[in-house]
Amino acid sequence: MRHSKKISAWLSKQQNLYVLFTVVLMIPTCLLLYTEEMSIAMRVAYLFLPLSVYLALFATGQRPGVVLLWLSLLLIIGAFQEVLLYLFGNSIIASDMFLNLFTTSTGEASELLGNLIPAVILILFIFFGAIYLAIHSVRIKDRLTARIRRKSMLIAGCCLLIGSIGGITAKVQEPDKDVLLNIYPVNVFYNMKFAKESWHKSKNYKESSENFSFQAKLRHPAEDKEIYVLVIGETSRSDNWSLYGYERETNPRLSKEKSLVYFTDVVTQCNATHKSVPLILSAASADNFEIIYKQKSIITAFKEAGFKTAFLSNQVPNNTFTDFFSHEADVLELLRGDPLAISNNPLDHDLLPLLDKFIDDGGNNKLFIVLHTYGSHFNYRDRYSDKFRKFVPDDNANLEYRHRDLLVNSYDNSILSTDDFLASIIDRLKSTGAVTGMLYLPDHGEDIMDDDRHRFLHASPCPTYYQLHIPLLIWFSDEYNEQYPETMRNAFLHSSAPISTRAVFHTMLDLAGISTPHFDSVYSVVNSGFEPRKRSYLNDHNLPESLDNCGLKKQDEAMFKEKGMVYP
Repeated sequence: MRHSKKISAWLSKQQNLYVLFTVVLMIPTCLLLYTEEMSIAMRVAYLFLPLSVYLALFATGQRPGVVLLWLSLLLIIGAFQEVLLYLFGNSIIASDMFLNLFTTSTGEASELLGNLIPAVILILFIFFGAIYLAIHSVRIKDRLTARIRRKSMLIAGCCLLIGSIGGITAKVQEPDKDVLLNIYPVNVFYNMKFAKESWHKSKNYKESSENFSFQAKLRHPAEDKEIYVLVIGETSRSDNWSLYGYERETNPRLSKEKSLVYFTDVVTQCNATHKSVPLILSAASADNFEIIYKQKSIITAFKEAGFKTAFLSNQVPNNTFTDFFSHEADVLELLRGDPLAISNNPLDHDLLPLLDKFIDDGGNNKLFIVLHTYGSHFNYRDRYSDKFRKFVPDDNANLEYRHRDLLVNSYDNSILSTDDFLASIIDRLKSTGAVTGMLYLPDHGEDIMDDDRHRFLHASPCPTYYQLHIPLLIWFSDEYNEQYPETMRNAFLHSSAPISTRAVFHTMLDLAGISTPHFDSVYSVVNSGFEPRKRSYLNDHNLPESLDNCGLKKQDEAMFKEKGMVYP
C-alpha cells in the first residue's frame, strides 16, 4: 500500500509523466542509434531533431496525457520497430515490412509471434503501460505549468539547434543523402507511404497488363509430347543441401539422379516472398522492376506457345502478383486458403496427386506446370511428416539461440522432405515417356542464428548471405537429352557461373523451345549465348542495388568467398 502511494505521488508530479512519455517515444530512436551505422553528425541529428519535436509538442499541448494519446500511432510504430529490432538486429521498418502485414497469412503470423513471446510481452508492457499512464494523466487533469512549458520550449530550441547543425554537417559530408528522410520516425512514415502507393499500383495490374502479349512461338516440333515443371520452393538455403557440400545427408534421392544439374553460385533478387516469386515468374528483374505492372507472367508465354498450363499451390493466397499470375493458368488448384482444402496444414507432398491428375487428364500434348510449395517456411517442424524425422530432437522451440540445434534439425528434415518431393516429381515425369524437364529453386534462403549476429528468418530490411544464397536445379529426361543434348551440356558448362533468379524466366522458355522478343539468351543458363552479368538486389523501394551495397556485412562477404562465389 505504501509503495502504491509513492508511485501515485510520483505520477502526480507534473514533470514526471511528461519526462516519462518523452522517454517512451525516444526508445526506438535510441535503439536505432545503437544498431545503425551512421556518421557522428548524422547521429547528432538523429537524436536531437526528433527529441526537439516531442518536447515542443508536449509544451504546446500543455496536457501530456492528451498529447501522448494523440501520438498513439507513434507508440504503435515504435512497438513494431522494437519487435523487428529484436528479430533482425538492425534497420528501420522497411516498406516491404508494411506490405508483409497484408501478404502474410494469420497462420504464419501466429507461428512467428508465438515464438517471440518474451519480446512481445516486454514491448506490449511498454505500449499499454504508456497508454495507461496517458489515461491516468488525463484523469488527474495533469497540466504543465507555464514555467515547465517555457523550460521545455527552451530545451526543445536548443535540441533543434544542435540537431540542425548535425543535419547540415551530415548533408555536407553526404550531399546525395536526404538527411530528414533518414531520421526516425520520418523514414518510417515515408516507407509507409511508399508501401501504400505500391499496393494500390499493384491493384491496377489487371487493367495495366490487359493488352500485353509475349508474341510467343514454339520452336520445338508441335507433335512432340512435352511436359515442363517449374517448382518454386520456400525459404530454402543452399548451405543445408548435401548436394552443395552440407555434411548431413539431406538429398539422398536427388544425389542419385544422373541428369540433374545443380548451380552453385545463385542468389535471389529479393528476400521477401511477395516480390521474389513474381520476379521468378516474370521478365521483370531488380534492374527493371517497373515492367511487372505492364507485363504478364511466364504462364501466359507458355499458353501463347500452345501449352496447357496449371498453377498448383500450397501457399495461402495473399493478393500479390503471385496470385495475379496464378490466375493466368488454365488450371488453378490451391491447398491452402480454400474452404474445401484437404487439411489445415497440407504438406507439399499433397500437391503430387494434383500433379498426377493434371498430367493424366492432359487434353494437350504440351503441358506446363508451376508448383508453388511451402518448403521450409517456419515453423519448420510443421513442413514434413514423421517419415522425414531423421534429425532429432526436432520439436518446435522458441526463437532463442540455446534452441538452435532443434531448429537446425527440423530445418534439415524439411530439406529432406523437399528432396523426396522433387525426386517424386522426377519419377512421375520419367513414367510419361515424354520430353520433359524440371527446374527447381526457392524464393529466398533463411537465417538460423548462424554467426555472432544471431539473425533469424528472412525478409529482413538488410539481407544476409544465408538469405541470398539459394539452390537451383534442372533435371532433364532421357528423351529430352536425346533430342536436345546441347541443352544439358550448356547447363553443366554454366553450373558454377554467378547467376540470380533473373535467369529463371529466360532459362525456362529456352528449355521448352519458346521464342519471344522478351527472351534474352544471355540470361539463359541452358543457352550457348549465356553470359554472366552483374547481379542486382531489389531494395524495399523497388530499386536495384549491387550485392555490396544492399546491407551485407563482413560476415556475409566472408561466406561468399568461403563458398567460392563471386562477390559482389
